[in-house]
Amino acid sequence: MEDRLELHKSFAIKCFNGEWLISRVYAILKRAEPCLYHADRCLKITLESNLQDFDLAFAYEAVARACKLAGDEVESAKYILQAKEAGAKIVDKNDQAYFFSELETIQPRSE
Repeated sequence: MEDRLELHKSFAIKCFNGEWLISRVYAILKRAEPCLYHADRCLKITLESNLQDFDLAFAYEAVARACKLAGDEVESAKYILQAKEAGAKIVDKNDQAYFFSELETIQPRSE
């Protein structure tokens, strides 16, 4: 049974990575609708699979970035806050610093 759980988690992480990456590509291309679709899938996989730490923080980051791109400042701010909360719980300090540097590209400190 434990092997099945590990296999499921491994598969979930790969799906998370794929959906996050696709959402980021669409963000770079300024394509809001597919960006949001893949960001939402990324977050759904993360929450349903109980992924934590770096994965959870970046799932919220993806949705925040997609909402910002779509012009939904209220939803973007909501997910930025959730991303910050999740990011504060990232155990590895280098990972945490990297995460916050990426989050800042959505909402620079001057905002």
